[in-house]
Amino acid sequence: MGRDRSLFEQSRLATPASCVLIVGLLTALLVIAPGCGTSNFSGGLPPVSTFTTIDAPGAGTTMSLGTRALAINGGGDIAGTFTDSNRTNHGFVRSAGGTLTVFDAPGAGTLANQGSLVSSINDGGMIVGSFADQNFVVHGFLRTQGGTFTTIDVPNSLSTLLLGINAADVTTGTFIDASIASHGFVRASDGTFTIFDAPGIGSGGQTVPGRINATGTVAGFSIDSNSVLHGLLRGPDGTLTTLDAPSAGTTAQNGTEVSGINSGGILIGSISANGIRRSFVRATDGTYTVFDPPSTGSTGSSAFGINDSGAIVGSYKDAGSVIHGYLRQPDGSFTTIDDPQAFSSTNSGTRAEGINPSGTIVGFFDDFSQAVHGFVRK
Repeated sequence: MGRDRSLFEQSRLATPASCVLIVGLLTALLVIAPGCGTSNFSGGLPPVSTFTTIDAPGAGTTMSLGTRALAINGGGDIAGTFTDSNRTNHGFVRSAGGTLTVFDAPGAGTLANQGSLVSSINDGGMIVGSFADQNFVVHGFLRTQGGTFTTIDVPNSLSTLLLGINAADVTTGTFIDASIASHGFVRASDGTFTIFDAPGIGSGGQTVPGRINATGTVAGFSIDSNSVLHGLLRGPDGTLTTLDAPSAGTTAQNGTEVSGINSGGILIGSISANGIRRSFVRATDGTYTVFDPPSTGSTGSSAFGINDSGAIVGSYKDAGSVIHGYLRQPDGSFTTIDDPQAFSSTNSGTRAEGINPSGTIVGFFDDFSQAVHGFVRK
């Protein structure tokens, strides 16, 4: 199952020259939901979970438009993106107390497929993301908890996508250069950039770091010159490691994607082979566990978020191609995450995107009209 959302829609942020490349990168990344979930709990009554719907003011209410809750920090602050009726994108942050603030990065365009897209939030309330200006040039941004913005452009880049941030305000992402090649970068809190490329990707390869943990370890993926995907790990000392999970495909559009890392260095992601995606978790000793939630259909699953306890959230499709969120506990047990307001139909349903240390989950769901709503599940 592809990542139908979040960095999902960052595929729409592109300069004319680099549009195809950014679409490919961010389609692969896919950063484009009251009631209770169902569970495989046995013995007694399952614990009750509550869902709260998140709708940003001004969000569109027709097909594919609406609000997506994408990230949550340890304090319960939620960040995400919404699309209005003009198909312009905007960011939002919802405090743990429920106050929702809408924002746009300075210079963000106001036309269809322009605007601001959120990627991540740290425990200090710093939000990172990207925006397309009125000329469809893409820039990264930092937003402090107080609402101050910094525009991030890697020197000599055509487009900069800011994707991850840690507690020390160190950020990571990818940029497109004048030759339309993509490279990874780490930006220190003092503004210093370190640029790197995944090893062995060859001419025309792409490097896409997406997350950074408290130790400064960066996780992401690369696409080699044969269009095969590989996981990527960059240590705090700059050491680069290519990761290929067992059973991952070795042909074009297949392979290994790393989508998350926790403070202990446990990685999550998905493998793809023959058009089928499956979730995986990689322990710190390098051991992989490839898995699918119960009731997964032929299209498989993808893991999107992990907390420091090792609880994982993601999404899967059942045999009828209905989308469900899932929670996988460290012991391997699963809970299905279905917002009770979600419309259960082909390619519609509920997607779980992030989980914080207390186990609070955020994501989004489709309603009957295919409009999108965010959710927080406690």
